[in-house]
Formats: sequence, C-alpha cells, structure tokens
Amino acid sequence: MSHTSTIDSDLPCQAIYQGTGSAAEIEAQVDRFYGEAVKRYPTYETMVQSHFCELMRNTFGENEEVNQDVAYAYAYARELYDYLSQDELDKANADAFNKGICSHGLTAKTCPCGCFELE
Repeated sequence: MSHTSTIDSDLPCQAIYQGTGSAAEIEAQVDRFYGEAVKRYPTYETMVQSHFCELMRNTFGENEEVNQDVAYAYAYARELYDYLSQDELDKANADAFNKGICSHGLTAKTCPCGCFELE
C-alpha cells in the first residue's frame, strides 16, 4: 500500500490515497493516524478527534464510499476511534459550544486559546 498524507487546513480535502491495501494494512494506517493525534494532543480529547478526522480526510478523501478500501478505512475508524465527517464534527462542536465547551474541549475561562473571551 502506498500513500501520502499531508495536513494543510487551508486546502480542501482531496483523496490522495493510492493503491490497494489489505485490511491489516488499512487498519495499521488508521491506527497510526490515531496514535499521531494522541501524541500531538495528549490532554485534549476534542483536539485528538479533530486532528484524527482531518488526517483521515486528507488521506482517504471526503467520499467514504469512493472504493472498497476507503469504505473499509472509514468503517474501521468509526468503529474504533469514533471518526466523524466534517459535517458531523461541525455539529458536535456546535452542540458542545452550546453546552459551554469550546472547540478545544475546555470550558469558559479554562481555554488558554482565549475561547469565550468575546462573550
């Protein structure tokens, strides 16, 4: 299985996954993505999920059914790591914000990024 993964939030997600991998190879790739997200944001569960989902979309594209390998990768990611599409993630973040939780998973006056300061 060959693949390239680049993260650039300014660019639209496009499938750059190339090749056909076995289920084990696809699972290992998804597992690596989640591990990378946890390593990058070890104390921010919301950020882990957001980064993991971004890695998935940037590698496999936004069409979860484009081919059998991609469909499997997304099914695996949803089952083990609660993957959410961008629309689902946006809705979850909006719901959390309405409950007083910012996009970093923190409450008012606890986010070092200044979330809620304009309220």
